[in-house]
Amino acid sequence: GKLDLERDIRRRDFSINAMAVSLSSGRLIDPAGGAADLAAGTVRMVSRPVFTADPARLLRAYRVAAQLGFHIAAATAAAIAQDAPHLVRAAPERLREEWFKLLACPGAAAYLAAMAQTGLLPRLFPEMEALKGCRQPPPHRLDVFDHSLETVSRLEGLLQRPPAGLERHRRAIGPLHQPACAARLKCAALLHDVGKPACRSIDAAGRIHFYGHARLGAQMVAQAGRRLR
Repeated sequence: GKLDLERDIRRRDFSINAMAVSLSSGRLIDPAGGAADLAAGTVRMVSRPVFTADPARLLRAYRVAAQLGFHIAAATAAAIAQDAPHLVRAAPERLREEWFKLLACPGAAAYLAAMAQTGLLPRLFPEMEALKGCRQPPPHRLDVFDHSLETVSRLEGLLQRPPAGLERHRRAIGPLHQPACAARLKCAALLHDVGKPACRSIDAAGRIHFYGHARLGAQMVAQAGRRLR
């Protein structure tokens, strides 16, 4: 009956995914206000326990927002920040699917920055926690964490508007525009410096070095890959 349907709808994840249509009358059944959120471009949780009921939804919120170019409602982002520790309960295969779907979107970098703000990004990749506050020598101006996010952002800019100098390499870089390939490249860009904190040293002249960070980083990323299947 109608009550059963509404109860079912209220167990869905986000209001834009929680609408139904009556086949007999054509009437929209929208107890969670999904139509208004769809018009406003908002991803909003249907109810407070949605993320603890299924922690993969923590990552799905950003994937859905990235695919649609929507923003995440403030109260929903606050709930994600609070429930972020539950991410470890989600099946790694499901997280991997959501993660690469998100990265395949042309404007994924902004959503990774939002994931960093709610603390969800280091929950997905604990290797990134040590990047925060890890200072680098000039010409770097950012710590390794913000530098890693910036790298993804700059990569997306290059993919969308390749500079004239790359024109003669068009055949070689063409496949990088395929969503699945671009997603893997962005993942590599995000994690390219995860080995730096463990390899950081300061010489007698006070200069900062990261000897061997590329090799260690490759091992850490391989381990992260196994964790996410």
